[in-house]
Amino acid sequence: MSPNSTITIYKDRIYLTGQPREGQPTNIQIFNREDLKLITTIDSNRLDEAAREQQ
Repeated sequence: MSPNSTITIYKDRIYLTGQPREGQPTNIQIFNREDLKLITTIDSNRLDEAAREQQ
């Protein structure tokens, strides 16, 4: 976690969104609320690449 992190709790998931350092991609980590196990990590660079491929 960094000072630029945001925590969002929605239903049974916890979303941790943060930008580690200046110029680094934003990462979204999704945790199971019940046991705090990491479900997946989303890298914004991958989202940008996927959007470009769709065009």
